Amino acid sequence: MPLKKRKPAKERSVEPEKDVDKDPKKKKPSLESGPTSGARSERDTGPAGSSPVGASFPIVGIGASAGGLEALETFFENLPEESGLAFVVITHTDPSHTSLLPEILTRRTKTVAVKQIEEAMPVEPNCVYLPPSDRDPFIGDETLHLRARPARHEAHMPVDLFLKNLSEVRGERAGCVILSGTGSDGTYGLRAIKEKSGIVMVQEPASARHTGMPATAIDTGLVDFVVTPAEMAGRLIEYFRHPVKIKAAPEKKNKKEPDPVKKIMALLANRTRHDFNLYKDGTLTRRIARRIAVTRSRNASEYLQTLYRDE
Repeated sequence: MPLKKRKPAKERSVEPEKDVDKDPKKKKPSLESGPTSGARSERDTGPAGSSPVGASFPIVGIGASAGGLEALETFFENLPEESGLAFVVITHTDPSHTSLLPEILTRRTKTVAVKQIEEAMPVEPNCVYLPPSDRDPFIGDETLHLRARPARHEAHMPVDLFLKNLSEVRGERAGCVILSGTGSDGTYGLRAIKEKSGIVMVQEPASARHTGMPATAIDTGLVDFVVTPAEMAGRLIEYFRHPVKIKAAPEKKNKKEPDPVKKIMALLANRTRHDFNLYKDGTLTRRIARRIAVTRSRNASEYLQTLYRDE
């Protein structure tokens, strides 16, 4: 079925983030939202805020299935030598056959080391990691581990499994890339990445041989960038290398107008009908900083104008 064009998504609330609530019994909307397939491909400049302990460098999980080999080759051909990122590639493989993907990517990728994951293997930046075809990888701190694949009769979503694990370990220093493939694997996992303020990037469906995985990812409304595989590495590097930080302006006795951050909060509260007073101040400023970066706004005032235009 041909993919319909979608209009750019406006700022809106999505699933609540569980770890920032002052009252854990109350649910709140997230400030996270992202452009869908109709959105322009922006140069992102990264989030501000804390990450889990030990998250010294970003780790990006890449999910691909049918038609994903070509996209993977293009992605890594455009990756510079010193990206500062680590990549874990998850594909749909036949557990009864040895995967040739590590060998193929080694031939096509000249700038980074390609490694097949072994139990308790340390994760290092500027490396690409792939699991054996009959194992699923998971990460603990900065070490990769392996578990046996489930029996064939069980539903198996290896991309979802790894992305969920990655979001818990890496938080804001996690990235998610969804490439060509059939089905919907990766959709649940990208939600977990976004809930923890990671970045979500999806292959432009027009450039994918199979649009199932990209299309279902885009339909969540949580995707930050929809771009071709050739553009992805550059976007990721810029995002993680240049974090944006904002601070609310101090109150002044004779100040006539509220600062832009407070205007943003008032606008979102009016638009979504949610009370953002339940959020901690640090959480709010981190989320706004993220949206400033994703929309390529220069500051909070410019981002506020973007919100007004999207009404």
